[in-house]
Amino acid sequence: MRPHSPAVYAGIKSAFRRLLAECGDLREAAAVTRVGKTMLAEYGSRNHPETYPPADVVADLEAHVGEPMVSRQLVRLAADRPEPEAALPDDVAAVLHMATRGQVALGELARCAVEAAEDGVLSDSELAELIQRAETRMHVAQSDYDALMKLRETRRGQPHRRTAAKSGRSPR
Repeated sequence: MRPHSPAVYAGIKSAFRRLLAECGDLREAAAVTRVGKTMLAEYGSRNHPETYPPADVVADLEAHVGEPMVSRQLVRLAADRPEPEAALPDDVAAVLHMATRGQVALGELARCAVEAAEDGVLSDSELAELIQRAETRMHVAQSDYDALMKLRETRRGQPHRRTAAKSGRSPR
């Protein structure tokens, strides 16, 4: 018999799915570790309840994204806390992740603007950095919008097709 509840194991899989989402896509994740897209998908899949990512794969992906998303779950478990974070439904976890990522990008833009304004002079390098931060924020917002539209269309049973007209950008 396994020592932890099904919710603990579901939480580990949920953390791994969030880690994969942070990587961008399975192709990008596979490029930074030793396993391919299929195995990465299985490690996070609810349909493969006995398949979990090896520690080296987790370490590779966490180093790539700069956040110990799965390791944090395991530390909680090792620290004998009652239960690690419960697994969130994928759509809820994605929305929470979007909100956090968007706030970080906005905070970076605001920090940069305050630093640029401190001396009362906006240098070319400060302007360039502000533009770069604004572009990052714009790309994050566009990515979040696309993900939300895809979620809505998936719920409706229709494929999501990005429309460039709304964003002013051409489709990728």
